[in-house]
Amino acid sequence: MPAIPPQNVTAVSRTSTSIFITWEAVSSNQLDGNSNMGYKVTWALQGKSRDEKTVEFSVAMANLTGLKKGRNYNLTVFAFNECGDGPGSDTLIVKTDEESK
Repeated sequence: MPAIPPQNVTAVSRTSTSIFITWEAVSSNQLDGNSNMGYKVTWALQGKSRDEKTVEFSVAMANLTGLKKGRNYNLTVFAFNECGDGPGSDTLIVKTDEESK
């Protein structure tokens, strides 16, 4: 599994119902096992962690859509491979826009 979390995670609200996230790719020398790696982004409305959702990506960016406008979301990014999930990034809190851009 990856030894370190994704670094330099940034997230911005692009519209009232979407958040765009980017991060630095985890170096292949930080992997324990096969170099086939992906990323997981978990998110939930702030205060609603039991409703957390997870989506997998093969690249170091994600666009979360279908979110509620004007709400705070907790976001965490993980790298993973067949050996398991690595540690998560620091959790970001991002608020979707009140109105569509």
